Amino acid sequence: MESNLTQAYQTLFTGDLPSAVTQLQLAGDTLDSSINSLSSGQELVSVSQNKSIILNNNTRMILSDFGESLANLSVAAQDIRLRLQQTN
Repeated sequence: MESNLTQAYQTLFTGDLPSAVTQLQLAGDTLDSSINSLSSGQELVSVSQNKSIILNNNTRMILSDFGESLANLSVAAQDIRLRLQQTN
């Protein structure tokens, strides 16, 4: 996403507005994908805590940690999107 934003800035600076818009749209798509990861991360944490599912403790810890990481990444992406919208 940062790469798309950097390319958008550079192409906008050179006056290539259509390419800058394309790069911004790609960055937006990446953010959308990251935001969708929030629910996936929350689901993994939920599965790791579900005692009716037979998993060993190591698997539960991996699922929980990975789910929390996905959720945190999604929250950070959402924060970036809000900041970008405020600058428009």
